[in-house]
This record gives sequence, structure tokens and C-alpha cells, in this order.
Amino acid sequence: MARLSRVLLCYACAGPILQFCVLPWGSNIPRMLGSEMSMGIQAGKLRIIAVAVQVYQVIKAQRAHLPDHYFPLGWTDHTSLSSIEFFDGYVQKRVEYSQAWPKKRRLFMTQVYTACKDSAYLIHAMASPPKIHPHQKQKVSSTTRCVLSGVQDLHNANYGHTDIRWQNIIQCGNSHRLIDLEFVCKLNQRPFTPPGYVRKARPELYSHKWVAEYDLILVGDLLESCKLLDLDGEGQELMHAMQAGSVSAGQALQHPWLTG
Repeated sequence: MARLSRVLLCYACAGPILQFCVLPWGSNIPRMLGSEMSMGIQAGKLRIIAVAVQVYQVIKAQRAHLPDHYFPLGWTDHTSLSSIEFFDGYVQKRVEYSQAWPKKRRLFMTQVYTACKDSAYLIHAMASPPKIHPHQKQKVSSTTRCVLSGVQDLHNANYGHTDIRWQNIIQCGNSHRLIDLEFVCKLNQRPFTPPGYVRKARPELYSHKWVAEYDLILVGDLLESCKLLDLDGEGQELMHAMQAGSVSAGQALQHPWLTG
């Protein structure tokens, strides 16, 4: 059986000279993949195309071991409210509008982070691995269990998340964490929405005081958005119960679909 090597395919370019490389996992020293090629001559261009096809074949062969989503190192994803810069091993998120928040809101966020600092299923401010959107039943149930645990920790501290989406869930090792606490609010109070931001999921909820059941509705919508073809009766039952707001996070965590 062939040994699977963990490498990063990369290249270096200086003027017309191109060199493909591989960077072994855990190493900062790249290994040359073939010889230098010149884009300034026809033979060099043909060689580059041939090597690019080989590289594509390697990527295709390793497809099962690659993540569903990827981002170039050093790339920055900008939104209207924040920016996320991707580094080797971690990402850095900046909430660009936070400086314009009222002082009362900034103090409130400090209270949120303090109240939930010991939760293993919430992430606070600094580190953020890649985000996910699972499609396999086992992975979805495992992720849902982690999300509900984070939601339960927030509810136990008397806070609601209000922005539970796949974009706000990341994988950390074998676990998953709920991120983006910027929109957290006290339970039984109106949720915070910055000027110009549009709530796309369940907009009707945000005109009311936020209750714990609303977070469960959003978690139920996560399951539905996966469109699992093999979501069995127990999974459907849990999804509908959460979307109906008829279970708490603790009750949902005891459901057979998550404990079986």
C-alpha cells in the first residue's frame, strides 16, 4: 500500500521563470518538483502545461483527503462588517465596525465573553480555523451536538446567540465551535443589529424580544439546509422539534439522534 504524504503543492515565479514545489507538512523548506521552466519560450510553456496537468492529477487523486473549502494563505475575505485574513494554521478576524459601537455595547460584549470564557464550544475573538458546511449524516450530527452545547452554555449564562449559521461554525480538531458572538443579546431583550446589516435568515424573529427557543429554531434550520438524503425519522423529528421551538438545547442534546 502506498504511503500517503501530506504536502502542500505550490510554486515560485520570478519574471518568466516558473518552478513548481512541494512543501512537506510541518516543514518550512520546499522541495523542487522538476526543473525550472521558462514562460518566455515555447518549449517552456508546453512543459508548464504538462506539469500543471500532472499537478491536477495529484490533486484529483487526493480529493478525498482535501477539505471541502480552501483559501489561499495571506488572502483576506472582506464583508461589510468584518475582514478575515488566512494564515498558515490560523486565521485572524477583525470586526471593523466595533470601534463605532456605543460604549454600552462594548461593555456588554465584555460581559458576554467573561460569562462564556470556559465554554469548549464557543470561540472568543482571536483564533478561527476554517469554516464548515457538512453533508454526511455522521458529521452533521456530531457538529449539531457541538453547536447545541455552545448554545446551551450561552443560555445558561442568560444570553442568546441570534446569528447561528454554517458560516459561524468552525472545526477545531475533532470538535466544532460556534463563533461570531458580536450579535449576542440578553435573553428576553431585543437583539442587536448594526445599522445597514440585513438579517437574511428568519427575519421575522428579530422584531421580537429574543428567547432561547429562537436559537433552537436557527439550529433546526441548519439541519434542513444540509439537505441530507439519509436524514432518518429521528433526525427529522429533532429538526422539526427545534424549528417549532418546542425543545431546549439541553433537551435536544438528549435526543436519540444525537446520543445514538
